Amino acid sequence: MAERGPGVMATEYAHSRDMSEILTAQGEYSQLEGGDVWIHINTHAPGQTSLTCERFPFPHKIRMKYKSSVLRASGFELFTRLLDDEGYQMRMLRRLRKENENIPKGLKFILDLGPSKDEEGRMEHLAALSLPPGIIRWYNAARGPTSAPYQAAGGHDDSCSCWKLKGRSEQAEEAMARAEDVQATKHVAMIRSIWDHHLLPGIRDIPEYCEIRHAANVVRLLRAMDGKGLLLDSAPRVFTIAGLARIFEIGPSGSFSVKLASSPVSLFVAAAGRLTLSTARQSVQLVPRWTEPSDH
Repeated sequence: MAERGPGVMATEYAHSRDMSEILTAQGEYSQLEGGDVWIHINTHAPGQTSLTCERFPFPHKIRMKYKSSVLRASGFELFTRLLDDEGYQMRMLRRLRKENENIPKGLKFILDLGPSKDEEGRMEHLAALSLPPGIIRWYNAARGPTSAPYQAAGGHDDSCSCWKLKGRSEQAEEAMARAEDVQATKHVAMIRSIWDHHLLPGIRDIPEYCEIRHAANVVRLLRAMDGKGLLLDSAPRVFTIAGLARIFEIGPSGSFSVKLASSPVSLFVAAAGRLTLSTARQSVQLVPRWTEPSDH
């Protein structure tokens, strides 16, 4: 098996810690003091792979107690509009009662921020969050002497089947990677773009749209808005965060939206599809965290 360098090990550790934070977010926020919003995040595709790299199942239902003051101050205009929409709030309340779902005492608002079941909402999500070919290519460009920095491109997808590639299968994939590295070294002058890489089969075969990726990044964005930090270690994650910002209607002002709009997230998406390896190397600024956790 190929030796793993410190950059690979650090990236894998950060990814594992990040996924643990996402999976435990419901418990983390269940006792949030001052929380007055009940956030729903559901996935509706039980046939999709829903295991993380460490074989932990991603929940199909996540409930988070959250502060409306954080949502209003974020700069995402959709949040404020839904919080103030009495018709929407009544529809959500009726829906939860119909589903016999208990609502904790003291909560004033309900928001459904997960993948949508209705056709119109789903089409909007597919349009904003489906990965274009350039992003998938970037995700496949984490190997080789001419590749993107592993810290910026080596993170795995939220729904990942890499755990299937243990033992002989993993060795076979790494042998293929080493063979590609040899060819890349011979033709380094010819490999200037992510489009010049040969795609490897295996763990980096990902769908254009994935409800697990969608839901996990909603949780990730909510935690970041609350000062918990935001790990950006792969192209699909950065693209999805930017897509969610569009869905949630990022505005010109707001403590978090201003920071997001001026971050590498917006620059990355603007360049997607025509990324050069020079751009890829520069984007190492995305890691280990674009926003660091605050003290609170």
